[in-house]
Amino acid sequence: MITSQVKRIHELSEGIKRKRQEDDAQHFWNSSRNNVNKILEEVSTLMRCEEWLEDIDPSYVKTPIRGVTAASGAIKTLLEAAESGDARKTNEQLVKVEERCRATLQSQKESTANGWEKLKDHVAWGNSHIYAAFKDHETHGIHFEELVQAEQIFRQRLEPQPYLSQKEDQELFEHVLNKRNQLLKKLPKMDNLEVEEFLKNAANDGAKLGSLTDNVKDWLRNNKLGAKYVIKQR
Repeated sequence: MITSQVKRIHELSEGIKRKRQEDDAQHFWNSSRNNVNKILEEVSTLMRCEEWLEDIDPSYVKTPIRGVTAASGAIKTLLEAAESGDARKTNEQLVKVEERCRATLQSQKESTANGWEKLKDHVAWGNSHIYAAFKDHETHGIHFEELVQAEQIFRQRLEPQPYLSQKEDQELFEHVLNKRNQLLKKLPKMDNLEVEEFLKNAANDGAKLGSLTDNVKDWLRNNKLGAKYVIKQR
């Protein structure tokens, strides 16, 4: 009687042990699978961002994504291990899949960030405050204020991001960029480097007297801005 009971207790203990092992394996599988799914979702989001960049200019996206072949091979091996029913091999391969996918994600992040940097460099937003002299102008004053607002959105919300992964930010970027381009057409042209440099310095720490060239004087006179600038001794 006692012997059979001990045997039964042993069987129950082994069953509980196996159940715990199965639960642990299942928990590990679920956790790793969720991690991999999140990684792949992020990769997909970044790929959509690259498609947006490529639509603007294909040259923005040239960096090949590293690790794609390795990740694909690891997933294939994982499926084979799962079909064979080998739990240990399946779990080991799942770890490799997660590692390979993370490597691919990192490469994708670098590529997308690089494309975003190229776009920002190409746009060359500049400093809206070089038009500050037009602040009180009867028509250009509004254009200047709107230009400053567009730049603030770009500088504060969009430019600091490593890349624009959200569609709403992509659309916002296109909106403020189009707005800026329209306003620049309405404002006096800055097609003279001497004038642009003078106004840029004047808007910051002040322009040197030597930069007040004849070209600059003519531009200020033609735009009725001569009275907006004064010479100060430092």
